[in-house]
Amino acid sequence: ARRQVAERKNSILRIQSHFRSYKVRCSNTKELKSIRLRLFDATVRVRANPKLSIGRQTMTALQGLKSARNIHTAISFCKVLNFSTKYSDECCMMLCENRSAVTSLLRFIRSCNRSEPHVNFLKQIMATLRNVVDSQAPESEISVLSEKLGCVPDIFTVLSELLQMFRGNPDVFLPTAEVLHSLVSCKQSSHSDIFLSPEMKGMKKKLEGISQILKQKLRLEKKYIDHMENKKGSDTSAKESAKKVLQITRDLESLYGILKCFPGTEAATFTINPLQAKNTIVRKALLENTNTTN
Repeated sequence: ARRQVAERKNSILRIQSHFRSYKVRCSNTKELKSIRLRLFDATVRVRANPKLSIGRQTMTALQGLKSARNIHTAISFCKVLNFSTKYSDECCMMLCENRSAVTSLLRFIRSCNRSEPHVNFLKQIMATLRNVVDSQAPESEISVLSEKLGCVPDIFTVLSELLQMFRGNPDVFLPTAEVLHSLVSCKQSSHSDIFLSPEMKGMKKKLEGISQILKQKLRLEKKYIDHMENKKGSDTSAKESAKKVLQITRDLESLYGILKCFPGTEAATFTINPLQAKNTIVRKALLENTNTTN
């Protein structure tokens, strides 16, 4: 008798769910109906050809990345990994568990220069790594994926060298700093003695050197802005200088976000208040660049 009651209850719930879904579909707009049809067609195609699934494409990209010999061959695989890790946590886990593929990524990073094709390639790599470190649930205190990624040999050295090389390019610098901050924060939470290792000491030294260069550039740009406060300058010069000041400030903030994870590092704040500018041209340029970056 209890089994019959349970079966009837499940049948009622199934009927109710089908009716609710029917009512929702009837109230959908044409755009939602079109999206639903496209998803249904995509599901049918993937079931008919499993090679089209995002998981299978990720596996193929990881295997191809290990055998790739140059950047022109590897960039197509990196685009696949960027897409798959953006939409699937399982693909992020597949990447982290395949240490040889991550090692290949680091090898390609070290072979890059400042040319446009190499910069575009680095954008794909850093977007993929950023997807990985951002993929776990918010409630998790320690990222399992970041922990695995941080265990790859020389990853801290390679990323800190990348910051050193592209400190003037925000498209590469900021994502790299974000990834490095996640990895260092994970190490800080789980292994506090890791900061005594030669690799971490070398990374800290590189970051401190970058910060000194950025601070010097920031002082020079602020000095030029102070000069414009007392003497009217051109709109073009004001906008360019304001853009540089805001960009260097963001770079320093991201850099000190990493350095403050190291024991004994003093906190530092870098803020620019456009409303404090006396000159109208400078104030307008700072406000425009602030709104653009936000």
